[in-house]
Amino acid sequence: MVAFVVPDAIGKRMAGPAIRAIELARQVATVAEVRLVARHAPESVPSDLDVRVAGSDAAALRRAIDGVDVLVAFGGVLTEHPWLAQTDLHIVADAYDPAPLEALLQHGHEPMRMQWDKQVAAQAVL
Repeated sequence: MVAFVVPDAIGKRMAGPAIRAIELARQVATVAEVRLVARHAPESVPSDLDVRVAGSDAAALRRAIDGVDVLVAFGGVLTEHPWLAQTDLHIVADAYDPAPLEALLQHGHEPMRMQWDKQVAAQAVL
């Protein structure tokens, strides 16, 4: 079984990483069992996918990934849960992260030092 840990909200209005996770999960579901593990309770649950809610709680995440062989982690999941590296899971770190580009646009009007700090913070997850 493959689990996709989604740091963003799942529902009618979703950010890019949540859309990406759902669409990747749907593609993988054609050849393997999949599970979406959401940080937030979904506004609406995709009827074609098994969705579990784990929040940011390590114990809840452990329960949500029980029985999983492969873990696809988005965003800062591995940074927030370094214990995942000590498991027997095959871990795929999805490095797609719009935060560095978003930081350029959102903080372009601020002093260069502040822009630099925002970029460093956004890239630290990668």
